[in-house]
Amino acid sequence: YQSELTTVQLLYQVPVVRQLFSRWIQSLAVSNKRNEDQSKLFRERGNELYKNKPPKYKEAIEFYTKAIYHAPSNSVELALAHANRAVALMAVKYFQEAYDDCEMAVKFSYPKENILKVLFRLAACSAELRDRNLLQKDIKSIENELKNHKNHNPHIKKLMEYKTKLQDLKKFVEEFKQQQKLPSKNIVEKHTEEQGRFMTAAEKIKRDDVILTERAFAFVPVYENYPDDTIDTDCQNCAKVNIVSFPCYECYKATYCSTKCRKEHEAIHGVECFGYKRNLWYYIGIAHLSVRTFLVGFPELLERLENETSCSLPELWRKTRELSADKTFRYGRVLRLVSNFEKMSESTDFIRYSLTATMLTVYLRENTKFFDQMPPMCEKILESRQKWEVFVGSLIMLHMGQLVSNGHSVTDLRTTLASEIDCLDSHNMMVKVGKLHCYVRSMRIFTGLFPRISMLNHSCNPNVRNSFDRDRLTLNATRALAKDAEIYNCYGPSYKLMSTADRRKGLREQYCFECSCEKCSQEPEDRSYHQYYICEKCKNKIYIDESKNFWWRNLELKPKIDCEACGLRVNFSWFKLFMSHLGEIESEGKVSNSFAKVCDIYVSTDKSMGIHNELRQDVGIMILCHFIPFLSSYVTFNEKLTQIATELLKLREEKFGIYSIEFIIASTYLLDLMALQRKLNLKTNTDYSVNHIRKAFQILSQDTQAILNSYISCNIVNDK
Repeated sequence: YQSELTTVQLLYQVPVVRQLFSRWIQSLAVSNKRNEDQSKLFRERGNELYKNKPPKYKEAIEFYTKAIYHAPSNSVELALAHANRAVALMAVKYFQEAYDDCEMAVKFSYPKENILKVLFRLAACSAELRDRNLLQKDIKSIENELKNHKNHNPHIKKLMEYKTKLQDLKKFVEEFKQQQKLPSKNIVEKHTEEQGRFMTAAEKIKRDDVILTERAFAFVPVYENYPDDTIDTDCQNCAKVNIVSFPCYECYKATYCSTKCRKEHEAIHGVECFGYKRNLWYYIGIAHLSVRTFLVGFPELLERLENETSCSLPELWRKTRELSADKTFRYGRVLRLVSNFEKMSESTDFIRYSLTATMLTVYLRENTKFFDQMPPMCEKILESRQKWEVFVGSLIMLHMGQLVSNGHSVTDLRTTLASEIDCLDSHNMMVKVGKLHCYVRSMRIFTGLFPRISMLNHSCNPNVRNSFDRDRLTLNATRALAKDAEIYNCYGPSYKLMSTADRRKGLREQYCFECSCEKCSQEPEDRSYHQYYICEKCKNKIYIDESKNFWWRNLELKPKIDCEACGLRVNFSWFKLFMSHLGEIESEGKVSNSFAKVCDIYVSTDKSMGIHNELRQDVGIMILCHFIPFLSSYVTFNEKLTQIATELLKLREEKFGIYSIEFIIASTYLLDLMALQRKLNLKTNTDYSVNHIRKAFQILSQDTQAILNSYISCNIVNDK
């Protein structure tokens, strides 16, 4: 390894390498073929659900969305699907999404004879949104259309109502843009040979103070192994989650929360669209973020290079890297992040990254118009297009190496689709009492690049916590910091979750350094939160490595865990018995008997394992999941279920802290019990208050907080 430029240059000049990559990209199967008949079936199913008594709006919206994603571009079926979804969205007061749907219906040639219906829906939505400019435009569209109708008298009264509303409206501003920016503390970036770049506090910082807020330079979805027809529910432009999806009408893969976000993202997505059609981005994972980082930053780089002429490739590379010192250059913050390629030059990782960067350059050259549309000034900077291709490939490779050490996982709560679990009241879209724990689950949604926050060094016991709100990352202090104290983030390995040896191994492999933080240097090491079993014979603590932590989540695995002191193998026959008793719920009349047996086994686990063992806590969660739905019929379960839910939450708070996704997910079981207790007039016997639980929600996006707070307000406490 010498540099990214040298590496890509060597690979790119070999014709067979380019040819192989070109053929491989073309061999990728085209996904998501559109079918009008299938779209119509989904739309008609949506109609049935909408007309149901009572209406099933959430399910109807889901099927209308499927109809949109299966309809061919620019087809009448696409217009009908958007128009029908708009009506269902209006019923549940999603007026912005409904407005966008109506616009799409008009754009895609909704049947002319019924177009007035859609135009009046546009006006109704703009009135509800209190957007005067939109309403004025919509009234004008209605007036123009009425000129084509001989019998327009029935519509005049309604039109006059909207004209009256127009006089009273003030310009609508989106709520999240009204929110005041949180104050941040003064921090200083420093550099030493030993530590590299790091951040310190320039003033005293109190616990929970906001230290820094940064918007992602770029982010991409985390691609799971979903079926080919799965519809994404996260916006690729603003990072809003659990959205009503609007697709790109070319690839039908990239999704957005609004037509506005789709428009804003066109320049980036125009380059990525072909890759989505071929599922390329699903194959290459984090490398997708390296391309998007480049696409976001390259226009700004060209502005800085506009006065350069007749450069050689090495000169242009050197000048580009030198620009990273300019603190007013946003892309420069990315360019100065470390890639650690020099420390991995003999590994297969280095080869894989360099080959992937070369493949992505071939993709840009042969499957997009990126190089064709480069501004004329580029010809003055480098004399040939092939040199630009090498330069671009080198930047992509650089970003790939940087992301290995600097990418951040953006975590939030994913809501369950209505077709998966019946969690929502169809009429008002509210979560049903006792169903919150089924409705939300923790998911890694995006991977993002936050260049300034990436300057923080790692500690296995960090002094900040991360919270994400759409594409913004905020750091809060977890304890008081003195002036000049270094600010530490956690790169993943925490002393509460892993042994010192495992933490150091993971950090060495991914980040190429040997951790010497306070916890890694502590003797003896702090294992108070680690998972262990208790030997039945000699009572020795048997700590377990990461590979054996969650064997019970895949029952095909056969754990072989032996006591190091006496050699006795840990006996898990009790777990097989526990699962058998859970299965007895299916038998009529055995619910109480099953509950008593599984609770006895749960209590006995404290003799065979530590309280922080995930197996013990998962046993508690399985009891809660299986028996909370029976509380209405078996009120005697109340005390024991509350006890298990409270203990689970206490253990999560001890291990992960209140400001953690683990605490929030555990809280959903107790919140469900509180809601059921209020509904059934049962006693609530727990140490946790609703207000204490609500504090944890601060780490979630505003959109997700609204879901949880709404559930609490409607079912547990009456908020004004």
